[in-house]
Amino acid sequence: MIKSALNSIMQPQRKQTRLGMRLVQSGLISETQLHTALEKQAASGQFLGETLLDLGLITIESLAPHLEATTGAPFVRLTVPAIFPNRWRELNLFFPSTSRVR
Repeated sequence: MIKSALNSIMQPQRKQTRLGMRLVQSGLISETQLHTALEKQAASGQFLGETLLDLGLITIESLAPHLEATTGAPFVRLTVPAIFPNRWRELNLFFPSTSRVR
């Protein structure tokens, strides 16, 4: 019983409408563009959203609310400059084996 409760918490419930159809219904992409992206996605193994971004058919800003609605989880765009503004050089002290920022 506890295991099934944890699984339901850890795996968000999928909404009825899939991401691609949600984007078509909202007018962000056409059905033809969706089919093109799905073909490329099948070949590359990427997520559909990544494929749409790579093809330049959608922006991250317009994709984010649809990802939230599809997954049931909030979309958080993590970018290092937004998290650590003006702190790049300090990161080199903590992570000396990684590439250094100059």
